[in-house]
Amino acid sequence: MCSKTTQLIILAAITIGLFRGTKMPHETIADGETYYGAIFFGLVSIMFNGYADLIMTAVRLPVFYKQRDSLVYPAWAFGLSYLVLRVPISLLESGIWVVLTYYGIGFAPGASRFFKQFLAYFFVHQTALTQFRFVASVGRTLLMSHTLGFFSNLLVFVLGGFIIAKDDIQPWWIWTYWLSPMTYGLNAVAINEFLDIRWSKPNSDSKLDASTIGKAILESRAVPVDSFWYWRSIGTLFGFILLFNLCFILALTYLSPSQKSQGVIANVNESESKMNHETRMDNVEKSIELQNASIRPIVADTTMLKTLKNSRNYGKLKHRVLTEVSLPFKRLSLVFHELNYYIDMPSEMKESGVQGKRLQLLRNVSGAFRPGLLTALIGVTGAGKTTLLDVLAGRKTGGYIEGNISISGFPKRQETFARIMMFVEEIMDLVELNLLRDAMVGLSGVDGLSTEQRKRLTIAVELVANPSIIFMDEPTSGLDARAAAIVMRAIRNTVNTGRTVVCTIHQPSIDIFETFDELLLMQRGGQLIYAGELGHHSSHLIEYFESIPGVPKIPEGYNPATWVLEITSPSFKPWLKLDFAEVYERSSIFKRNQELINELSIPISGSMDLAFLKERTVFNRERAAGMYSSFAYAFAQMEKIVDTKNDKMFE
Repeated sequence: MCSKTTQLIILAAITIGLFRGTKMPHETIADGETYYGAIFFGLVSIMFNGYADLIMTAVRLPVFYKQRDSLVYPAWAFGLSYLVLRVPISLLESGIWVVLTYYGIGFAPGASRFFKQFLAYFFVHQTALTQFRFVASVGRTLLMSHTLGFFSNLLVFVLGGFIIAKDDIQPWWIWTYWLSPMTYGLNAVAINEFLDIRWSKPNSDSKLDASTIGKAILESRAVPVDSFWYWRSIGTLFGFILLFNLCFILALTYLSPSQKSQGVIANVNESESKMNHETRMDNVEKSIELQNASIRPIVADTTMLKTLKNSRNYGKLKHRVLTEVSLPFKRLSLVFHELNYYIDMPSEMKESGVQGKRLQLLRNVSGAFRPGLLTALIGVTGAGKTTLLDVLAGRKTGGYIEGNISISGFPKRQETFARIMMFVEEIMDLVELNLLRDAMVGLSGVDGLSTEQRKRLTIAVELVANPSIIFMDEPTSGLDARAAAIVMRAIRNTVNTGRTVVCTIHQPSIDIFETFDELLLMQRGGQLIYAGELGHHSSHLIEYFESIPGVPKIPEGYNPATWVLEITSPSFKPWLKLDFAEVYERSSIFKRNQELINELSIPISGSMDLAFLKERTVFNRERAAGMYSSFAYAFAQMEKIVDTKNDKMFE
């Protein structure tokens, strides 16, 4: 709105300079044409200023359709609220234009004429807003709305009585003149101006049967010369507002998204559905057998059992592992100890006087991510959250890394870090995309999947590779509360399979924050200041920070995530006069974390590095996915051996 208002003010200033420079006399019919042009230009500016409503409506429609179908509110409530909330905007923008241009251009100086022009511009602006909203509700996509919007504007402007005068329009096309809102806006403002006393000089043009110059100007443009036509025009504009708003509400009520790809559901009969379900269950049972065989040494270990049981969702985890996970994978922990990351000192910082050859982004960061636990990584902007994830994931190709990273006790090897091949059907269930299995992704913001559905699809694509450890950088960013909750539920389902999942999160809501099991909190400078369990209603986190002298108590009902980010922000640090990183390193939580890191840094007795399990793991995944049977695999291996021997014989 601020940009629209600024644009209108600039345009009004240019208009004043343009028309005022002509000195705007009012002595002849030719002088009236200049005023008539100024009136038309003002109406065009006001109507085009309402075009932004078309864009905003088209962008908001996908959310509206979702809320309408969920019975959040009816279409009439949405439509009427739009109408009421736009009235102050019309008053403001119409007032700005009339206040700046009316006397600046030199229209009739009477106060009544001023307010009548303001009223006409207000109704024209309201008509434009309702027209564009209706067009957007019919177009339903941004592209189609733009197309219909420009076409409707073309008709309104061309057939409004200025570009083509009424007498020049063909009789079979004259109905379009009376259907154009511009006609009534132009007539109202022109009648208000040219029936003023200063245009009452006798008409000297014999071609026009009019007593005054003002009436002659109106007749030359086929505009009624009676003053009551002003109010008729205002009444007609009011009728257009009601009509367009009614059509807008009806379109919202009865029309659906033009390309509802996210709602495409395959039509299958009952027998097909039952057969598909039985086939999927057979695949699940086979994959569970493979999974049990592949993970038995890990689950039998007391450390991992303790880790899983410490999860607040252990019951769900146990059930889902046995019913939903279809492809084998190892439950893996990830441990990092004394992790430091440097980059070459940027030239801008050198020029500003910063000493040193390297800039340190991570400082002695140590922690452990365990399977079956959802870990949140939060901190103020510049704390190094994304940098830590990039270093752990091996995405940093430049810079200097110091410290140790291990996976279930073995040194991390980048080539074995990512997992591949997973039963796609179960991923669809896991992230709740089953109803969208035949949908087109489409273009973002135009059609296809919504933002929240795209995020879940991204999770599903990552799960196709069947990873044991998953990193997510702000998975809920850009989502409303409902969509964020759906995405977090999909992430929670992923964690409940026994995978290790870590998410960076920026100022989460209370509900989303409570979804996490553990928290890593970083402060600016790449230092860790808390690592541990959140506890029920974040009780462990709150208890730790409230025990620090000088830290204010959290207000009742306050978001713990917001509170902890505020008290650890750089702006709050001078008041507390303490370093949270030093406090953390002296705490009992730090000592327990060091013990856990030492424990998980030692490989489990009898376990092997992932590199030695690669070929067998790939076979297990591919067979579980139904790509081939064991017999086919064995026959192919025998054929491969025979072909190899034959090749050697003929060398």
